[in-house]
Amino acid sequence: MKKIILSIMALALLVACDPMQSEKDFDAPILTAEQLKQYCSVTVDQENGKNVNHAVVRCSAPVNVMWTNNVEVVKANDAQFTMLVTGNHTLTCKACNGDGSVVSVEFPITVDELSDRYPVLPQWGYLYGDGEKDWTWDTESFPGQWFAGAVWGNLGYLPGSGDSFVQGGNGVWWGAKPEELTGQLGHSNTGVATGEEDAGAYMTFTLTGTKIQKFAANGKAIGQEGLLSFDMTPTMNGNDVWAQGKLTVTNGTMLFPFKINGGGKVVNEFEIMQLDDKNMKLIFAEPGTGSWSEATWWAFKAK
Repeated sequence: MKKIILSIMALALLVACDPMQSEKDFDAPILTAEQLKQYCSVTVDQENGKNVNHAVVRCSAPVNVMWTNNVEVVKANDAQFTMLVTGNHTLTCKACNGDGSVVSVEFPITVDELSDRYPVLPQWGYLYGDGEKDWTWDTESFPGQWFAGAVWGNLGYLPGSGDSFVQGGNGVWWGAKPEELTGQLGHSNTGVATGEEDAGAYMTFTLTGTKIQKFAANGKAIGQEGLLSFDMTPTMNGNDVWAQGKLTVTNGTMLFPFKINGGGKVVNEFEIMQLDDKNMKLIFAEPGTGSWSEATWWAFKAK
């Protein structure tokens, strides 16, 4: 399967000019944003009268420029972008003037459909919807099991196939429902409830900047904003597919991101056991964890 890893530092390239400029650069005109706009063009491909997920951008300005779709950065005057989800997007051109100043101009576009000509992994849409999507605790997890409705707990690692865990909870030893998480604060790094233990707590995944932020049920932000990346390279357990891929965040931005019995360890890298438009199940195990040794699991659903 195609491997996708976002560079979470890529957007940092946009905040300043490249210090390695030629003498010619410093003789270049000093452009305003409005002047820069006159040099730029953006064209969105169409099929059957609808905009599809491919855009061509050009800039003939006599200064160094870079383009971004807020996920990928291209340091060139002309570029092409495959947009990852449908909906409204912004393409931005930033120019570095000869005096070191930076100006930018934004071009809003709309993507109506994803085209087979420009394939993208469906996980982009699963995670981000049309550009922003909320995920919350899956209080309907594992129906029919004695731990139905639990959202966080432990299991014996690698009990079989990943599907046997997703569909029937194979390997699960124990689980807590959201209202029971306040009784599990001994596993956190502070021992204090933050609001993420509530069934109404949620995480907002935002495609622009590939950001993630968690919130209490009342909308109050919890902790710092983080960044998110994923890699859909599957891992195996013998002849069985175990995990679909890996999901990585920063700043502990998953709900209740603690390793069970881990002395408050915050987890930022997860194995993706299930990820579709409605459900997401994740697991964490320390490197080298053997079959049936303890691991931690989480269950989320689209809000």
